[in-house]
Amino acid sequence: WSTEEGYGSYVAQFYGGAVPPAIVWSVARMAEEAVRCLKNRRAEPDAPAVHVRVPTRLRVASPK
Repeated sequence: WSTEEGYGSYVAQFYGGAVPPAIVWSVARMAEEAVRCLKNRRAEPDAPAVHVRVPTRLRVASPK
């Protein structure tokens, strides 16, 4: 698992060797969703609980 924004650091851990595929997601997208939920909760404090899904994808490093 890795964030989209931190994927470069993930790859660097393997020192130029084979990099395993990683499931990645965007911190920015997750933050946007969290702020949206907080705004909605402020407008409707008694609204039912919500389930938020943040898109993920499998990222495979290209061979060098």
